[in-house]
Amino acid sequence: MSKEFFKAVEKLTQQKTYQPHKFEIRAYYDDQGIIYDMQYVDSQVENKSTYIVLTQEQYDGINRKRHRVIDKKLVWTTPKAQHWYLKQSDLSTNPYIKD
Repeated sequence: MSKEFFKAVEKLTQQKTYQPHKFEIRAYYDDQGIIYDMQYVDSQVENKSTYIVLTQEQYDGINRKRHRVIDKKLVWTTPKAQHWYLKQSDLSTNPYIKD
């Protein structure tokens, strides 16, 4: 074998030791705090989208309809109560009301 091979091997052994990649769960959200995507990504990967890092427990218990991201924190939200204030006489499909 040539000397160049051994020089290359020596150079590789002198380089920094291999650091294993750390992975994280990212939840990407929009301006309203609605989560539109979740990915398991290498922590060194840069991304221009807004996201927060979730723990495994948060990921397992997430409900996309109820959870929102507020101030870069995962928050459970309750929907607003919707009152219709309808009377039976106002319902056009009510079969018990005679014209």
